[in-house]
Amino acid sequence: MNSINNITGTADDDNLFGTVGNDRIRGFAGNDKIFGSEGVNSLFGGSGNDEIFGGSQRDFISGGSGNDTIRGAEGVNSLYGGSGDDLIDGGSQRDFISGGSGNDTLRGSEGNNTILGGSGNDIIFSGSGNDFINS
Repeated sequence: MNSINNITGTADDDNLFGTVGNDRIRGFAGNDKIFGSEGVNSLFGGSGNDEIFGGSQRDFISGGSGNDTIRGAEGVNSLYGGSGDDLIDGGSQRDFISGGSGNDTLRGSEGNNTILGGSGNDIIFSGSGNDFINS
């Protein structure tokens, strides 16, 4: 059985780092920097303008309501922007990328990605893989 390390931020601007293993990191309010690590991670930004970086395996990342920067890594990732104007970069594998309701910039990678723009005026870049794009 794999355990999950729960790491919780504050209402301030936090720097939150994942550990070896599976992490669930919640930034909450504030302009947070969140870094996933090894393992399967669930990373949640919250209401601030956050920077969130995936780890080396499969990650679920949700930016929340701020204007967020989300960057996947090597694993197969699910990346969700939320309601702000977000920048989302997929990792090197097959990723699911969803911008949400803001005016987002979404970038695929060399994997076969699914990229969903959302209701804002989005800019979408596909990578070298065979991507499905819905704007």
